[in-house]
Amino acid sequence: MKFNKFTYSIVLLFLILSIYSNYRYQFNFTQMSIIRKELRNNTFSFDSLFLKNVNVNYPNLTNTTIPLKSIIGAHYTKSNDSSKIKLGLDYLYRSQKENPYIGFSEQLLANYYQFRNYNKDSFRFYARKSNKLLPNNPSHFVMMSRIYAEDKKFDSILISFEDILKRVPRDNLVWRVFLASMASSTNVVDSIKVLNYAKQAKQLFRYGTEEMSNQVHLLADYVIYGKENLDESIRIREKANFLAKNNQFSEAELLFAQLVKAFPDIVLYYEDLIAVYWNQQKFKEITDTYSIMNDNGMTNFNSSVLEMIMISYLNQRNFQNGCALLKILKSNNYPLSEKSLELCKQ
Repeated sequence: MKFNKFTYSIVLLFLILSIYSNYRYQFNFTQMSIIRKELRNNTFSFDSLFLKNVNVNYPNLTNTTIPLKSIIGAHYTKSNDSSKIKLGLDYLYRSQKENPYIGFSEQLLANYYQFRNYNKDSFRFYARKSNKLLPNNPSHFVMMSRIYAEDKKFDSILISFEDILKRVPRDNLVWRVFLASMASSTNVVDSIKVLNYAKQAKQLFRYGTEEMSNQVHLLADYVIYGKENLDESIRIREKANFLAKNNQFSEAELLFAQLVKAFPDIVLYYEDLIAVYWNQQKFKEITDTYSIMNDNGMTNFNSSVLEMIMISYLNQRNFQNGCALLKILKSNNYPLSEKSLELCKQ
């Protein structure tokens, strides 16, 4: 009888623990959806009610094995309250033991010492540690690139870039950091190799699709043409745009044509030239410029410019090319004029 009571007590205890465990799991599952969003956006912003109810000890890891303490710690270290910052750092220090293999907590500590309370030695220590733990993480590459740049070790940036490229060949951040570093490292590393990477970047990321891709193109151009030359081209462009805004289209056209000749693979300058042709109703010049762009493999650019090219073909009664471009614009839900749509029904 005593044995049965003892057995019953043990079973009841395990049942209670199981119910509690399932309850905590379900509760934390709801919290995890909030945490995943903050991780995805890299914001780590939680309201006071969430922070009051979150349990960082059970479970102590997310489903991606990231320590909960590190996530909550990242939130507190963003505060301007010294006591909360202290609490956040305590969370981050302790979270290193909960998953010592991915370098996530170390990365957050490195970011804190880099951006919030700059401490060169601490930043370098945690950046190196996080990179050693997980060398194929783009964020870790970014931190190490800063260290190498500060030490003028641009060859190390190139070596690290080529290594991480094998794992994440299309990571926009990795390419932008690499190109920015190389743009300021004139005659320090293998210039031919770097030049080829800059050209590869312009092929890899489509110009005009998003701002990040446009940044890749700009940084690649700094590598290809050099800072002084590209800065001078930007000044010329500003002058040409000023002239165009004041209806001095012929003068602006000369400057844009000069830029296209000097920088034959920069899409932006071709777009500017087409726009100034458009204001002068020079339809043949527009389609001729478009043909040159096609020959040079430049097929991605602003949709409004593509519309100018389309209308220029239609105005020259070249319905085959004009309507082909209309189909592209229509497939991208670009608003088209009724006149253009009617012409392409023929």
